[in-house]
Amino acid sequence: MVALLAELQGGLKAESAAVQGLLDVLEAEREILLKPGVDGLDSVVARKNAMVMQVSELTRQRYSLLVASGFSSDEDGMKACVSVFSGDPACGEVEQAWKALGAIAQKVKKCNEFNGQLVSRLLARNQDLLAVFGMATQRGGGLYGPNGRAGQFISPVRRDFSTG
Repeated sequence: MVALLAELQGGLKAESAAVQGLLDVLEAEREILLKPGVDGLDSVVARKNAMVMQVSELTRQRYSLLVASGFSSDEDGMKACVSVFSGDPACGEVEQAWKALGAIAQKVKKCNEFNGQLVSRLLARNQDLLAVFGMATQRGGGLYGPNGRAGQFISPVRRDFSTG
C-alpha cells in the first residue's frame, strides 16, 4: 500500500502542476479578452486545449490507479482511499497534495467562468453590430452613401429647439 500512496502522491503533484499550467494559460486568455482586439487568442486557445488534454490524461491515470486498488474512479474513490490509509504517515502527504489540487482547480474554475463571461459579452456586442449592419442593408440605404456621408439608415438627430 506504500507504493499506492507514493504513486498517488506523484500523480497528484503532476496533476497539480498541469492544472497550474492551465490556470496560467487561462490568465493569459483573460488578458487578451480584456484588451481591444483578439490578437494572440488563437495560440492561447490552442495551448489551453493542450493543457486540458494533459490534465484529463493525468486525472484518468489517477482514476485507473484508484480502480486497480479497489476504489471507485471518481472523487469519492479518492476520499475513500485517503480515509482507508489515514493512519499511514505517507497518506498525510497524499492528502496535502489532494487539497492543493482542489485549491488550484477552484481557481481554474473561477478564471474559466470569468473568461466565459468576457467571451459572452464580446459575442453579444458583435451580434449587436451585425444586427445594425443587417438592418441597414435591409432598408436599402447602407451605412454610408457614395459621397461618404451617413446613408439613409444613419442620420444625425435633428431637433427643433425653437418650439421649446
